[in-house]
Amino acid sequence: MKYCPKCNAENRDTYLYCVECNTPLPKTVRLHGLLDRAEASMERGDVRSANKALKEYTAMSPGDRDAQFLYGITLVKLGLGQEARKAFEMSGVDFRGGECSRCHGSGRCSECGHTGNCTVCDGRGRCTMCNGTGKCYQCQGDNCPRCHGSGVCVRCKGEKVCVECGGSGSCPSCRGNDVCLNCGGTGQAMGIVESSVPGRYRKYIPR
Repeated sequence: MKYCPKCNAENRDTYLYCVECNTPLPKTVRLHGLLDRAEASMERGDVRSANKALKEYTAMSPGDRDAQFLYGITLVKLGLGQEARKAFEMSGVDFRGGECSRCHGSGRCSECGHTGNCTVCDGRGRCTMCNGTGKCYQCQGDNCPRCHGSGVCVRCKGEKVCVECGGSGSCPSCRGNDVCLNCGGTGQAMGIVESSVPGRYRKYIPR
């Protein structure tokens, strides 16, 4: 079955238009190709490729529970707990209760001390080694042992921005939102009840 990207109605694989709202439906061969690619990528350990394929798949057929579950798994592996929880909820899997082990139930990011700021540059977005100048901070000219005569900061490579946050000044873990990405800000553990997962996909459950 495939699901309408507009109204999420269930449609047979052979249907070209949604039975409820007449929206054009994705081709079945396209959906099968994306799912096959995602599963092959996960077997190789290529989570980013699997995530890309599943993101496209779930946008075209959002009601597919199997695809939503696999998409959630890739999001967990990429550290995107908030988005993962949404995907898991759409997949219909059940969760165990309990406190999130990372934030200890607070729902807030523990990496930045609840500030939302990058801890390396303290929210300034500038390279801390050269103080945002892009230049070698102890340059000794052609004989400089640190930059080997380039005159460029060896940490930011002359880009002047913090290499940890990319110049945004925001905590890379929570993106400045002070939300625990492990539990999506709920403070609750995201332990998946194995019996609620289709058998063929149980091997992907985070242990």
